[in-house]
Amino acid sequence: EVKYLYRAIKFAEWCFDYVDHQNRIPDRPFSLFE
Repeated sequence: EVKYLYRAIKFAEWCFDYVDHQNRIPDRPFSLFE
């Protein structure tokens, strides 16, 4: 199903992006969107 494939790709992109953002100090440490 294309919908689930799209979601999986977006989730993977978010995970890799999240790892990259670990290198800096977030403004609000408890926010998932920093």
